[in-house]
Amino acid sequence: MATDITPEAIGFLSAIGVFVVLLAVLLLFINKKLCSENLRGHPYPEQRGKRKHSRDKTGGHTGTAEKC
Repeated sequence: MATDITPEAIGFLSAIGVFVVLLAVLLLFINKKLCSENLRGHPYPEQRGKRKHSRDKTGGHTGTAEKC
């Protein structure tokens, strides 16, 4: 059953697997880099002149930013 697969097919599927893994690592790296830039800099540039900790009536934050 497993001997029916040609070496070319195994090589092709292995190359696709390596590509997917490298793509996932690249996306995780980009995500981490963007997240750390938001934490170091000003994550909310549109709120520069406003109060930093605005709260609604329930006491929660009104911002919709995601945590990194």
